[in-house]
Amino acid sequence: MSVEDIYEVLSLIKSNEYRTRILDFCSRLGKIKPIIANELFDYSLQKNDEKDFYILSNILIGLYEVEPELSFSKTKDLLGENPTLAYFTLGRLNYKNKTHILECFAIAEKVNVTDIKSLPQIPYIYKTLIENAHTSNEIKQKCFDKLGELFSIEDEELRNTIFWNLQIIEGYEKERYKILVSIILKLQNYFNRINDYFRNFSDSDYFFELFVYSNYIFYKRNEGRFDVRIFSESLSHFWRKDKDKTEQHLLDLISHDVPFLRISAVELIKSGYRDFYEINLLSLDAEIKQLRALEALFFHCFFNVDKFLPLLLSLKQSPHQNVVLYLQAKLSELIVESYRDCLYDKIVEMVKDEDFLINVM
Repeated sequence: MSVEDIYEVLSLIKSNEYRTRILDFCSRLGKIKPIIANELFDYSLQKNDEKDFYILSNILIGLYEVEPELSFSKTKDLLGENPTLAYFTLGRLNYKNKTHILECFAIAEKVNVTDIKSLPQIPYIYKTLIENAHTSNEIKQKCFDKLGELFSIEDEELRNTIFWNLQIIEGYEKERYKILVSIILKLQNYFNRINDYFRNFSDSDYFFELFVYSNYIFYKRNEGRFDVRIFSESLSHFWRKDKDKTEQHLLDLISHDVPFLRISAVELIKSGYRDFYEINLLSLDAEIKQLRALEALFFHCFFNVDKFLPLLLSLKQSPHQNVVLYLQAKLSELIVESYRDCLYDKIVEMVKDEDFLINVM
């Protein structure tokens, strides 16, 4: 089958509906039939049809696996007449040597920042270089720096592309978190996308550091109650990823010496999809920490105390007498002033210790 015939067949199916098939075919052709793929690339290029964008790029992507020098050279040749196609391809090559990596970084670094059409392809280049095993740590750090610099350009498509690429990079959580903080300080709307950003993180330290930092900012601005729903999906992710570490963070927060952090901690704890996150308050190692946790829980539970009861009553086993007395006094107060027998009956269902119940009536 001639190159002309192959091109005609591809032309018939190069609508968006069949784009995936074209991508696979052209990429595989580049790998297993590099001579034919090279001829098809040259033939397609001279047609000068913008609909051939994915045909051309995927030929080069596949060709790079077997003829990296040829593919890289042809990709660079596109920079003059079709920079968008060149940058698109450079951001998807599986680089095999440091020379190509350094040259690719230099090309991306020199991008014309007024070329709004091509700019959204540059984050893909930096992401590819960061994830490539042959890239030096120095170049990787420069890529992160460049992503941060690009975000200062006021272009929504570019910013969304940067945010998405940072979101899906594997590893490098310290660097990605640092850029996230700088982003949300500049643009509040990205703060609402925190749940998406942390999906590919494994260390909950960064999540809770941002949670605490955000609470402080919110409190200083006096903007009312902090909405933890922005963080709820991320918390669920880390609870599944590392329950013990995530639980310890929640315990640290609910016993914190800063009151508004304790209140926000309770909001987080009750943000589970179906139920509360089951944290072990008895593992708090000091009386003052258990008292702080109870104070925060009782602050929250006036209108739905029955849902909080399992967590509250866990501290009836506290080794600290003051904690047990405080728990009994607050429950008694709720019974007398609001809930009456309704609450007492629920407590009786859960507690069989008569000595404890006497001081709750």
